[in-house]
Amino acid sequence: MAEKTPQPPKHLKPESKAFWLRIVQDFDLEPAHLHLLRQACEAMDAAEQHRQIVANDGPTVRDRFEQVREHPSAKAQRDYMHQYRQAVKFIGLLDEEPDADAPGRRPAVVAQPRSAKR
Repeated sequence: MAEKTPQPPKHLKPESKAFWLRIVQDFDLEPAHLHLLRQACEAMDAAEQHRQIVANDGPTVRDRFEQVREHPSAKAQRDYMHQYRQAVKFIGLLDEEPDADAPGRRPAVVAQPRSAKR
């Protein structure tokens, strides 16, 4: 019996839904990976929303003292992109080869491409 492909959450934007489907079709994911994938897609959507705000308003704003400051959405976009990269990294989708001699913890379970498991 064929496994049912997990469908993307309904609240995601079309680009994130397409990303979700591409990943679940290409990789064997554990439930924890699906949770991280949802977080990555949500972060991608939020980052894009803030990118559009910055594109519309400009990268800076003036505060109450008329000083030029970074637009709050620029920081939010950066934070969401960091969340996206972390989630993708934890799933194991980055092409980085871990350095065996590097200190730190390795992911316990890394998503495997479907072709690698056959």
